[in-house]
Amino acid sequence: MKTLYKLSAICAFVLSTSTLLPGTTINIPTDYNSIQEGIDHATNGDTVLVAPGRYVENLNFKGKNIVLASYFLKNKDEAFIKQTTIDGNFLAPVITLENGETQSARIIGFTIEGGANIFDNTEFPYAGGIVCVGASPVIWKNRIRNCQNTYFGYLEMGGIYCRNSNAMITENSIDSIQGAFLQQLGGIVSNQSNLQVNKNRISKVGGGYIFNGAGILADSSSMLNITFNVIDSCIFDDIPSTSAIKILHSQAEIVNNTLVGELALEYENQVTIKNNIILPPYNFGNPSEHGIVELNPGSSVIDATYNDVKGGWTGVGNIDMDPLFIDWAGQDFHLKPNSPCIDAGDPGSWPDPDATRADIGALYFQQNVNATPSPTLFTGIQIYPNPVVDLLHIDIAEEQPDSSITYRILTINGKIISEGWLKTRTNINLKSYPTGTYLLELKSDQTGSIYTQQIIKIQE
Repeated sequence: MKTLYKLSAICAFVLSTSTLLPGTTINIPTDYNSIQEGIDHATNGDTVLVAPGRYVENLNFKGKNIVLASYFLKNKDEAFIKQTTIDGNFLAPVITLENGETQSARIIGFTIEGGANIFDNTEFPYAGGIVCVGASPVIWKNRIRNCQNTYFGYLEMGGIYCRNSNAMITENSIDSIQGAFLQQLGGIVSNQSNLQVNKNRISKVGGGYIFNGAGILADSSSMLNITFNVIDSCIFDDIPSTSAIKILHSQAEIVNNTLVGELALEYENQVTIKNNIILPPYNFGNPSEHGIVELNPGSSVIDATYNDVKGGWTGVGNIDMDPLFIDWAGQDFHLKPNSPCIDAGDPGSWPDPDATRADIGALYFQQNVNATPSPTLFTGIQIYPNPVVDLLHIDIAEEQPDSSITYRILTINGKIISEGWLKTRTNINLKSYPTGTYLLELKSDQTGSIYTQQIIKIQE
């Protein structure tokens, strides 16, 4: 039996220093004056670590699988995100990856603003904050804002724009992405891609004369996992005009999101829609508005269950009720204690972090204080690496006769893929499982306390 201490509140995408810094660390501006100089001198596995400040640059990873990070990487202090700005000065995308970079390339902890398109360059018709073309980085904990197109052509643009990509996009804040006369515009755009989009906050995306636009826009994408995102205030002049998510010719799993704006489906799609709040903006009582909109009725295969959908939708567990947000107009989309969305999600889904049945929506209502580890439990336990390629290690420091802990790893749909008792070292092989988000659940047999943490599985 084991000595157990308090496990710190690890965020959903913890990246340990030992995991991220296997190579040389290049410090900006100590080693080089500009971030691009640091990238130019880096090799695969290196980290370009950027001190607080404003850097007016347009960056290109040039095919290098490196980590580009602010000081947030060092101690997870989110103040460094606002203190470290990369400004593209509306000359081009702020950061471009276009040479086969993999998920070993990572962008962590910046404010990224002033992204645009390369003026009058029809050979590179993509624009935005971060552009990934044939590249698949991990993009985590960034604030991407104030991007717009400066050349009015048949362009595609996003706060994060992905084409032919397997990027992982987690816990970013994306807002004020504006444009006009564009083929595609979104807070996140997935074009012919296979993305993991988890726990992002997207707001204030839109413009005029946009052919296809949404907070998250997917076109011709093989499989999207869109989970635990909050999206609102996305206004376009196409139909519907307030799309939070728009899917065209794609396959997607859309789970536990809060969408204040329609989920629009156009042309042939295959989608699973579960545990979501899907509402038109700020006018729940208007009977002419609907949460899910099929622009080509009958052309998509839709499996929708346990959602709160304005206007209703056929499916097990679906409801059509006011979700009772804390402050709808003030954009606080947490649930009030009497919300009908509490404990109304699919009972087979992941439990909420408070160990109760899944709520509907991205922001669960905390009700079980016992789900938070006590000061004498769940510490001295190390869970690494996260993200993981193959073996996930769980280590316990010492022996103690009165405590025992079980573990379970579940898929996003609640399927148990591994379970057992923790030993001094427990190795869990995830190599054969698809990339994406999984849930690790630890439970004390002694007290019944439960700790949950998301595990991110990436490719090598």
